[in-house]
Amino acid sequence: MSTVSQFFQTELPHGVDTVWGWHERPGAFLRLAPPWESLTLLERSGGLDVGARTVFTIKKGPLSVRWEAHHTACEPGRRFVDEQRKGPFASWIHEHRFEPTPTGCLLSDEVTWSPPGGLFGRLAIPTLRTGNERMFRFRHRRTERDLDRHAAYAEKPRLKVAITGVTGLVGSALAAFLTSGGHQVVRVVRRDPEPGDCLWDPARGQIDHQALVGVDAVVHLAGASVAQRWTPTHKQAIRESRVQGTRLVVDAIRRLEQRPRVLVSASAIGFYGDRQDEELTEQSGSGEGFLAEVGKAWEAASEPVEELGVRRVLARIGIVTTAAGGVLGRLLPIFQGGAGGPVGSGEQWVSWIALDDLVAMLHCALYEQDWSGPINAVAPRPIQQRDQAQILGEVLGRPAFTPTPSIAVKTAFGEMGEQLLLGGQRVLPARLQALGFRFDEVEFGAAVAHSLGLR
Repeated sequence: MSTVSQFFQTELPHGVDTVWGWHERPGAFLRLAPPWESLTLLERSGGLDVGARTVFTIKKGPLSVRWEAHHTACEPGRRFVDEQRKGPFASWIHEHRFEPTPTGCLLSDEVTWSPPGGLFGRLAIPTLRTGNERMFRFRHRRTERDLDRHAAYAEKPRLKVAITGVTGLVGSALAAFLTSGGHQVVRVVRRDPEPGDCLWDPARGQIDHQALVGVDAVVHLAGASVAQRWTPTHKQAIRESRVQGTRLVVDAIRRLEQRPRVLVSASAIGFYGDRQDEELTEQSGSGEGFLAEVGKAWEAASEPVEELGVRRVLARIGIVTTAAGGVLGRLLPIFQGGAGGPVGSGEQWVSWIALDDLVAMLHCALYEQDWSGPINAVAPRPIQQRDQAQILGEVLGRPAFTPTPSIAVKTAFGEMGEQLLLGGQRVLPARLQALGFRFDEVEFGAAVAHSLGLR
């Protein structure tokens, strides 16, 4: 049986205790999970101690692979080792090491593994080796960035934060980021609550406001998906899930004796409508169309919270860019198959933001007292759709010239296709830049490459 050893190392400008503590907390495992893998965490117990257990599945096409890992060694602050007990490899031993340096911590990962048996396993060694390089490249970079973001508020108290939409793309990433940074998250969920969760039902106007006692902040992200054909019933669900849900959150805050200091409520750049020929900032008025109407009502629903003495931040979120899902998650299989290309004229503007930058922006909004009102959560360099297609092709090494005519979009998706795919906005993060927010990703291609673990 062939055995392969691989070693990965990064020097971090943070102390060993800080780096170890980040790995030890809930949320770190999910922060380290590659976005391009369809991973579901089933169980994690025991922290980093000997006997700790992590169980998850990775979906590969129609198949789901179960991975069980047990920790077999742990020297707090120095090293821990996990071994695969069940999974895709014949064997897998992963040693994590933390060594002090004059300027911080040397983070090292050494993995020793054997491929599945037989000829197929031996032939797969180069692919598996490359896959590990890609994974650890991503893991080390995200670790460094997350630690940098937390370090900016290291002297501030840890917060208790309630999050609606916590199972969604943004909410789950934010929850993992916050818990790995030492914060406490109250998950506001519709079903299957766990201890410490807040159960709610926006359609029925029900929320367990007692579960919100003691929260320092509320991040409201919940809302029905807009990325499907808009039937009259679904349009009603899009609007009501946002407006009624926001009113319910405000009402719950009103009923609390000790209220949170801030409500960060999601909005969207759809607020501006389809406006291709002008640069849009927070000073720009609302536009026309269904999404603009929903955006105005959505934002208005949170306004009464200011009368309660709660700071209100409206995050007008652009197209969230991550291989974990959203628009990019849907485009990747098409472009990887060589069938990608411009949609419609290709001239429509795409105002995007990397998921990690969005998470960092929401984190800053919890602390920064001078952040209030609408803030455009978009990267500073929007691109046109034809350029987006070309960049995706270049990053993936695939052709990207197969056009999708406007008539095909309208036929397949109706009004949703016209507004989301054929329309667009050239939105700029004027307030974020004025407030001194630091973007990690300002170029679309670099954001995609990082999310895919590519150079």
